[in-house]
Parts: sequence; structure tokens; C-alpha cells
Amino acid sequence: MSKPILIIGAGIGGLSAAIRLAAAGRRVIIYEKNAQVGGKMSQIIADGFRWDTGPSVITMRHVFADLFAAAGRSLDDYLTLLPVEPLTRYFYPDGFVLDATRDLAQMTAQIAQLDERDVEGYLAYLAYAARIHRITGPVFIYDQPPTPRSFLRVPMREWFQVDGTRTMNRAIDSFVHTPHLRQLLGRFATYVG
Repeated sequence: MSKPILIIGAGIGGLSAAIRLAAAGRRVIIYEKNAQVGGKMSQIIADGFRWDTGPSVITMRHVFADLFAAAGRSLDDYLTLLPVEPLTRYFYPDGFVLDATRDLAQMTAQIAQLDERDVEGYLAYLAYAARIHRITGPVFIYDQPPTPRSFLRVPMREWFQVDGTRTMNRAIDSFVHTPHLRQLLGRFATYVG
């Protein structure tokens, strides 16, 4: 019998690795320092209230579905994932409240209350971000860790459209003017590090 694979930490990453390894027939031992599993995926219960400590957003459901499928299970047999509307409610120091929503008409109407120019800038930013996602997603998000060979799957002319010479903040600032929207758009980078 082969030696067990030791995994340090029972957060989402550690648990996911353990599930895939066990499904592949490997013996796995997980070491966790906390009294419960889940890592950042936890909650605080106090005074009759419950707060999720994170993660609070699942952006790629298919990753979880694939994990369950690798273990011969169905995600839907264990979890019911419900869309939330609004996605997030942002409260700003000046009293403005913005509901991040999937509904583009509602979103742009709220943005127009801040600055009409930012409606066009927001739409242009969405197109810009979609282009970068289309080019980099297959290499950085939806595949194994990138290698020099994996970069070659994307035509060289496409890489020039990625805008890799400026920071995300500078890119955002070039599209929108209000600090409210700049902060909102910059927030999403925290989901991927």
C-alpha cells in the first residue's frame, strides 16, 4: 500500500484536493489546526444573528459541480445554490447606496445617479474585462497552473490586447470617474487574489 498523502489545512482548497485524491484511489490524511473544517468558510453566531465569514460569493459553480462529479456525486444532492439579488449592497460615506445587480438596466440607472459619463465608461469597462477574460481565462483560470507551453495556445496578437502594462486601478480609472464606481470595480480583484 502506498503512503498516505498529507494535506495541511481543511479549507476549501485542502478539502477539494483531498476529495480529488481520494476519488483517484489515494489514501489522504488532513491536518487541521481549528476545531472545525472549512478554513475561511465559517460563521460567527452571536445574539441570535449569524454572519458568514467567507467566502460569500461563488463565481464559478461549475468548479464545485466538477469536484462533486470527480467523487461520483452530484452537487445538487448536497447543496442548493440560490442567486441573490442584489448581489451586494454598497454603502458609501457620503450616504449613496448602490446595489450591484445582474440587471444591466438597473445597474446603469444607479450609475447615472452618480455621473452620467460613468454609464458609458462602465459599459466600456465590462467589454474590456470580458476581452481580458476571454484571452486569459483558458490559461490562468480554467486550466492547470500556467506553463510556458500553455501561453502558446493563445495567439500572440491576442496577448497584446490584455493590457498588461498598467495596473488594474489605472485601467479602472481610465473608464470611470466617481470614487464609488472605482471602488466597486476594484473590489472584484479580491476574489481572485
